[in-house]
Amino acid sequence: MPRTRGGTRSYARPGPRILRPPLRSTGYHRKPLSGEGRERRAGSAALAEQGRNGDGRLMARGEEVSSAADTVRTERDRFVAFAFAAADIVLELYPDGCIRFAAGATSALAPPKGGKFEGLTFESLVVEEDRGVARRILAEAGQHRMDPVILTMSGAGGRPLRCVMSGYRIADFGNHFFISLSVVRANAAATQAASNIKRDEESGLADADSFSELAAEVLKAGREGGGSSELTFLTLPDFEAFRGRVGEDVRRRLAQQIGEQLRAKAVDGMTAGRLGDGRYGFVHRAGLDLAGLEEEIAETTRALDPEKRGMAVSASTLDLASGSLDEDGAIRALTYTIKKYMTSRDGTLSVQSLSDSYEGMLNDAVERIANFREMVGSRAFRVAFQPIVSLETGAVHHYEALARFADDVDSPFETIAFAEETGMIGEFDLMMCQRVLEILGELGPDDAPEVAVNLSGRSLSSTVFMDALEAVLERNPALRSRLLFEVTESAEIADLSDSNAAIQRLRRSGHEVCLDDFGAGAAAFSYLRELTVDYVKIDGAYVRDALDDKQIRAFLKAMNGLCRDLGIETVAEWVENEATASFLMSQGVQFGQGYYFGRPVFDLAPARKPAPESAPPQPKKAKSKAKPKPETTTPPAPSSVRRRGFRETWG
Repeated sequence: MPRTRGGTRSYARPGPRILRPPLRSTGYHRKPLSGEGRERRAGSAALAEQGRNGDGRLMARGEEVSSAADTVRTERDRFVAFAFAAADIVLELYPDGCIRFAAGATSALAPPKGGKFEGLTFESLVVEEDRGVARRILAEAGQHRMDPVILTMSGAGGRPLRCVMSGYRIADFGNHFFISLSVVRANAAATQAASNIKRDEESGLADADSFSELAAEVLKAGREGGGSSELTFLTLPDFEAFRGRVGEDVRRRLAQQIGEQLRAKAVDGMTAGRLGDGRYGFVHRAGLDLAGLEEEIAETTRALDPEKRGMAVSASTLDLASGSLDEDGAIRALTYTIKKYMTSRDGTLSVQSLSDSYEGMLNDAVERIANFREMVGSRAFRVAFQPIVSLETGAVHHYEALARFADDVDSPFETIAFAEETGMIGEFDLMMCQRVLEILGELGPDDAPEVAVNLSGRSLSSTVFMDALEAVLERNPALRSRLLFEVTESAEIADLSDSNAAIQRLRRSGHEVCLDDFGAGAAAFSYLRELTVDYVKIDGAYVRDALDDKQIRAFLKAMNGLCRDLGIETVAEWVENEATASFLMSQGVQFGQGYYFGRPVFDLAPARKPAPESAPPQPKKAKSKAKPKPETTTPPAPSSVRRRGFRETWG
């Protein structure tokens, strides 16, 4: 039975399952009501549509409530109705997390053994990867409303069930928890967006790219709804030394525990990311006790450190509502700022300096965004063309279109990287393609050579971009057959399946596709496994050092042999001298690009002068889908003019 303490009720295990709000929270009078007062209360408390009489039978609207007990039941039912209006499932938990009462759409959860939820732990209803977060939320709950957090529950039929969890811990009820679970009912687009979130396996947090997207969504929602959120970066400056002391197993445990700590405090329990070794970010409500969080994480590191030294934690908080930027500019600037934090080296961009200069960084990013858009819109860039030749015949096979910007001294890499980081690369890729078609149009369909246009891997993953590209190509039916496309790896391709679908869409339309800079990144071979292409361009670093480095030669031979077995033709870039060209040809590489064959030129027509009479005929390509390529040559340029390290592609 309930015990009375100080005029309120508290419940001790075991006891009857009673769901009733605390008296202090409802504004009830504790002074006993007179008969007349009870009668007035009974009339005002009747449910609008239906209620219950003393024996539990449904009563019709207007039926008179005859007793104080009926009034209590009516008030109880009203609050239960209010609870279910805002939630699908309500739970009462004992202080140790065991379930005392469960009601609502509990059939959506995985059925418990014995058919009853009472006595189970709340944690057991949660999927394994979210249990640590659920445990931490309950452990840290004070006498106030818990911030809503998205947890994945074990659903019926073994399916995961995403729910928003919120609730209270109430001292008047023996510190019991009152939890509500609302099933996330997302539309198809939202469901797809949630499924696209890539998580770090060790911490359970979003990876860097997904975190940028999540933070941008919170910023957008805050601007629309007037909410106040903050973004905090957490850095463990001594992480490498700590890892050396504790080993990999402890390092993984630390990542898991920090992940649980951040998710328990992040907006929706989701907007937290691991941004590198010893680097984290999370979005949270304004006013969070960050000093307490820093100490909590520091204590975690001390507990895991056999020497009990642990690590210090540095935090910097950015107000997402600050600044006078429009929504689009703020989101792009936020993404750029996160990238800058991730890629900064020790001492180059400290967490504190990032906080101090955040407003300036945002304004600088927005100014660069505006300048870039102005440059693209006004076509304030030039297109250079560099020949790619047959190593066997010396004839030009096609040209690569290279972007040149006024502010780039050596290479446009920095400009293109900025466009990718801020999500504007698609705009430039479209304009570049359109500009190349215009230049080819000036030559005419019969004289236009084949030209390779670069496409960022980020652009390929966007169906909106692919539709826009197809529209540009359809407006130029006589010239589109002269275009090839090079997929660049300046930004990692996040979704290989979607990218391959885009590549095959281009190939079905008659465009050959080349995978650029093969071998430059760790993901190169997975790209080749997942992406079906016509050409592979071997990264220039392998070509440049092939004659002097036995190990590099072995890698180059292996890459070319793999492509040959897959039926993919190869292009070697950074060819600077005859000896390199001869070596590449001896290894079966079909095409070469570099200053030995010709530097990029802005005027395409003079570069296409007819091939000499003595030049051997170019062998026919068995799998060419486009028109035969004109046999033209360009005079070799002395390798002394080649600047070492110059990237010949735009990315």
